[in-house]
Amino acid sequence: HLRLGEWLQAVKAYMRMRNERISQDIHSHCLAVQAHFFGGQHESGMRFVNQIVEMQASDTNAASSQAASEPRLKLFTAALKGCEKNGLWREAIQLVNESELRYNISSEQIFNSAIGACTRARRMTEAFKLYSRMKQRGGLRPSPATFAPLLAATAQAQVVKTKTTTNNNNNYSSSTPPSDLASSSAWELALQVEAEMNVAAIPLDIVTFTALITALGKAGKWQRAVAAYDRMVANHVEPNEITHSALITGFGNGLQWPR
Repeated sequence: HLRLGEWLQAVKAYMRMRNERISQDIHSHCLAVQAHFFGGQHESGMRFVNQIVEMQASDTNAASSQAASEPRLKLFTAALKGCEKNGLWREAIQLVNESELRYNISSEQIFNSAIGACTRARRMTEAFKLYSRMKQRGGLRPSPATFAPLLAATAQAQVVKTKTTTNNNNNYSSSTPPSDLASSSAWELALQVEAEMNVAAIPLDIVTFTALITALGKAGKWQRAVAAYDRMVANHVEPNEITHSALITGFGNGLQWPR
């Protein structure tokens, strides 16, 4: 049912299993959780996650044991994937908070999906806060899946023709409406993400380099876009038509058509 997008039918099938006392494993629980979020039923999905987590704790008779930790991790990961798909950034942050504060669970997948939910909703401030929290957790290592949505969001930024104020402490910008990311600040965030990737020793690929060049080009930072293009070539990453189009856009926005 989920593969066909029939989330309601998936939930009903799960409830029939429960009513008929058919044994349910963690995989069926996770699919039911995803069905709620994929169907946009995030409020009932949040209640469902807590219900299943408590049920798992009761079944193991050890609320804080290792036996209960692994299925909880899978449940929260499933819920957060649903949040990521639908851009439910508030619910994603709530799930991260619950998993950490209530159940002492952290993982790269949990943070990556939460960051993805925030960037899909263009909540870059929240996304970078989650990234900072992730770095502070011992044993968690950022991956390409951490940085890709951050760069993609900067590349998709819209030009917002409203007054923009900048917080000098963390280089974030706020504008009206608050969910939009102005291209004037997106390029700075894009370069910040690239620097973070370099620190983490994660090389940029065709997707992330193109997103970086797009963000710079939209802001008219053609010189920086060219420099990023040169770094791309130097790192033996082959540009494609989208990359070249982004670079041309940078020349146009920077009024450098002769180039």
